[in-house]
Amino acid sequence: MAASGLLRGKVKAVPSGDTLVIMSIEKAPDTIPQEKSITLSSIIAPRLAWRHGTDEPFAWESREFLRKLCIGQEVNFKVDYKLPGSGREFGMVYLSGDKNIAGLVVAQGFAKVKEQGHKGEVSPYVTNLLRLEEIAKDQGLGRWSKEHGAAEASVRILPSSTMGEANPSWVKDFVSEKKGKALKAIVEQVRDGSTIRVCLIPSFHFFQVYIAGVQAPSMGRRIFIPSAVPQAEVTNNFDVNGKASGEAQASPMGTLQKPVASAVTYSETPPDRYGKEAKHFTETKVLNREVRVILEGTDSFGNMFASVYSSDENTAKDLALELVEDGLAKYVEWSASMLGAETKIKLKNAELQAKKEQLRIWTGFQPPATNTRPIHNQKFTGKVIEVVNGYCIIVADDIVPAGSPIAERRVNFSSIRPPKLVDSSGESKTIEHFARASKEFLRTRLIGKQVHVSMEYSRRINVSSGHGADKTNTVDTRVLDYGSVFLPSQVGSSGNLLGGANVAELLLSRGFADITRHRDYEERSHHYDALLAAYSRAEKAKKGYHAKKDYPVSHMNDLTMVPAKKARDFLHLLQRNKRHSAIVEYIFSGHRFKLTIPNETSTIAFSFSCVRCPGKNEPYSDDAIALMRRLILQRDVEIEIEAVDRTGTFLGSLWESKNNMACILLEAGLAKLSSFGLDRISNAQTLIRAEKSAQQKKLKVWENYNEVEAIPHGSLTGQNKKQTFKVVVSEVIGGGKFYAHIVGDRRLDNIQQQFASMKFKDKSDTLKAEDFPYIQSRDTPSEVVQPKNNHVDPLPSRWSSLFKDKVETLKGEVPEAKDLSTNDPSLFDPTKGDVVLAQFTPNNSWKRAMIVSEREGLMEREFLVFYIDYGNQEIVTYSRLRPLPANQSTSLIPPLAKLFRLAFITVPNITDNIGEQAARYLSMVLLDNEKEFKATVEERDTKESKQEGHGNGEVLVVTLFDEDAESSINAAMLENGFAEIERNRLVSWGNRATIKNLEKFQEHAKKEHRGIWRVRNVGVPDKSANDTNADDEDLLAPARAQPPSRGFDLSDLIASKSTKTPKPRRDHHARGG
Repeated sequence: MAASGLLRGKVKAVPSGDTLVIMSIEKAPDTIPQEKSITLSSIIAPRLAWRHGTDEPFAWESREFLRKLCIGQEVNFKVDYKLPGSGREFGMVYLSGDKNIAGLVVAQGFAKVKEQGHKGEVSPYVTNLLRLEEIAKDQGLGRWSKEHGAAEASVRILPSSTMGEANPSWVKDFVSEKKGKALKAIVEQVRDGSTIRVCLIPSFHFFQVYIAGVQAPSMGRRIFIPSAVPQAEVTNNFDVNGKASGEAQASPMGTLQKPVASAVTYSETPPDRYGKEAKHFTETKVLNREVRVILEGTDSFGNMFASVYSSDENTAKDLALELVEDGLAKYVEWSASMLGAETKIKLKNAELQAKKEQLRIWTGFQPPATNTRPIHNQKFTGKVIEVVNGYCIIVADDIVPAGSPIAERRVNFSSIRPPKLVDSSGESKTIEHFARASKEFLRTRLIGKQVHVSMEYSRRINVSSGHGADKTNTVDTRVLDYGSVFLPSQVGSSGNLLGGANVAELLLSRGFADITRHRDYEERSHHYDALLAAYSRAEKAKKGYHAKKDYPVSHMNDLTMVPAKKARDFLHLLQRNKRHSAIVEYIFSGHRFKLTIPNETSTIAFSFSCVRCPGKNEPYSDDAIALMRRLILQRDVEIEIEAVDRTGTFLGSLWESKNNMACILLEAGLAKLSSFGLDRISNAQTLIRAEKSAQQKKLKVWENYNEVEAIPHGSLTGQNKKQTFKVVVSEVIGGGKFYAHIVGDRRLDNIQQQFASMKFKDKSDTLKAEDFPYIQSRDTPSEVVQPKNNHVDPLPSRWSSLFKDKVETLKGEVPEAKDLSTNDPSLFDPTKGDVVLAQFTPNNSWKRAMIVSEREGLMEREFLVFYIDYGNQEIVTYSRLRPLPANQSTSLIPPLAKLFRLAFITVPNITDNIGEQAARYLSMVLLDNEKEFKATVEERDTKESKQEGHGNGEVLVVTLFDEDAESSINAAMLENGFAEIERNRLVSWGNRATIKNLEKFQEHAKKEHRGIWRVRNVGVPDKSANDTNADDEDLLAPARAQPPSRGFDLSDLIASKSTKTPKPRRDHHARGG
């Protein structure tokens, strides 16, 4: 109890428009919480109908208003007084801390204020209630409505079946008519965990419903005692039928509403174990809540059986499944027969799991101690996609959709086992030769073929040895399912596959398997006699292992287990032939496989050239693997090997039945092309067309594809054209790098318009840009004095110190921010790596930002944020952050600021003195009133991004042109001595003329001793320059620490939270408008 004297609880039920059942929040584990029935003090709501009666006007609306307002909500309450005779308690109940529920009901006109009796019953809030009642009367709300006929219209018209006049035949007709339809209903009473009374909306039919497929423990027999409740209280405690809630029900149609809890019954026989817990569980899930009822059928007594679904945050929850999962009900086969096959499987699996965990009613449950158990009525048809070994296959069920966890079923052949021989030491050993032979026999005959499977039994085995486990041993064991697999011999007139050869029988007849000698009580194949006959024939003919011959040992070079250098030594051997026949042994990922090349007696790791599928745990990774498993696993393929990477994986192309599998992946939208090495592939144009087709259809990985931001895969053989587009630079970060927007991409304008129209609670006071003189925004560019003679002096110490105070670069991919239902900042706690909305300081506009670091400020928490659509940073307080709307998440709209680097040149790092001047010069040239520049893409670099901590995004390496100038920005950087031509770079034939032209600008800087060429030792940067005479007013705003690029590694980001957070720089700010 709080200091104010209020109790806290949760509303469990709402029997009428002025009564609540409140249960305690705090309770001991595995106990049922205490509860109270509280009637709101000083008000009276209209009463619902009794049997053969009618509602008082607005009784149903009153109850529904209170039910929707309070059910399931936490409330504060206190008891004002108790009636001495009946024990009914009256009190005040508060919602959300200080909202008087009685006042809310009166204000809507759904209750009237009682005439005050003796002083002990007077509520201290009567004056306010009377005032609210007068307002409701003036406005004609609820029962005070001034509309003609409103009172009569509010009275429910109850069907005759509700009044106890229905018979079993009517019930069956009603169920037959509504069967399979989702009916909206409100649960009015819970008899036990699996029996409820519902009111259908809007027909107001009242039914007692048994939940199909399950049965909860009984609540025992109950007898009603009429003298337990005074006659005066019948109005408040009884429903339309005048019966108490605990009375045994003779007919499911006989009553209407009944009270939630009854103090006037006692148990003749006690409830079953966990009966009360099951009833309480069902009450907390569905009592007085809206549900969907699907009628499934009736029994011979006219009892209704149905599936009941409740809503949990827009997710439908099956009440039967929840009861079984919690060990509060058991699976009942006869009523489950009314359900669909999928629902039955879920209930069975849930019960099995509850039994394993010995939950509640299954406490102390001991399963039968046996190694084998029969499997009944499990037959299916599917396609064989994998041969695990010579005695086990994996079949894709035709009925189950591809990609489902239960789509692939592992089937062990019934009543056969690997052949074994006894050596000189008396130990039995598996004959490796026949293990390979039987697997190859199955691979050539079954892979990709339709088969008919009949499951027969399951067997518990020891995981370590593979032998049958002891009956009582359940540790280190697993259950295998066994069945008979048949090849289809022909297709019947109806299109069904007719039974053909038994695969196990084929293995036995060729001497590739041994037969299992079952004990008398063990389950076995239904075709055991035929298997025995096949075994006898092979034994007499001395086929296979019955011949007892010595077979040569097969040697295979496994290049997947050797160092990468040794694998690379085999490249020239594997390139002697243009194509090789191979077998796909294993699928590592959608584009990487383990192949066996029989003619070369080698096993290699193989990957598609320039084609990459999503990585592990990334979207559509499993889809790509599933597709390759179904198309090429253990199939004969042809490959061309083009190269080998640094890990020893061979790169090339792969065909199955003359189909290029890389094209199939690209066309399905399950892979992307990589530009590196694309020019060496002979069918590169085919791959590009396949990818383009998926992009246009926005399939899978291209679902958020935008043609404006797409960058092509570089120049190909026979192509000299390079991608060119216009950009507007938003931020310069040093080292010849900058962030920019591609002209024509309207997404930035769209999201800014949405943010501008949004309203936020507790918005911070408007701040003016002049309050921050050290921040320069693109909206308010400062006057800058152009440097004379292309000479730039070093920055003064006050700017240099800011450059050296670097902020750690994020390494991970930002997860999508949670979409909160409110913009109230008090409801979310931003942490490092979260993407949020941040209010940009100079103009108070809202922009998408990522939390870089956090620290305690003088008044409130402060955060260093990175504006992902502009490429810059600033420090903001907690009050200037809001949750990011779900429709603006990075999964839907990626960061719009792209990272660029000037091509062919190397710019000193920003920590270097010349690097600071280079960054300042580049800022002066590029950050000029959103001027447009033309960018020609030379390459797309991902390695550099990862090395420098820019996440997994790419850096677009470009030649940048100012249309008003004769030469490129790259050349201007060389001419002013702020860069030098990249060394040790392999220059393609098409770029030699470009490099030759750039060398002229570099030679000019050398002769003039500009920038890094000031000292005599040409090529050595001048780190001792000490010219500090430059006027501070001639300086541009310094470039800031390197922000992250697109794509962040979330695992690295989370791991970095435990490291020390660097001190944020105060000069970080955004340049967005």
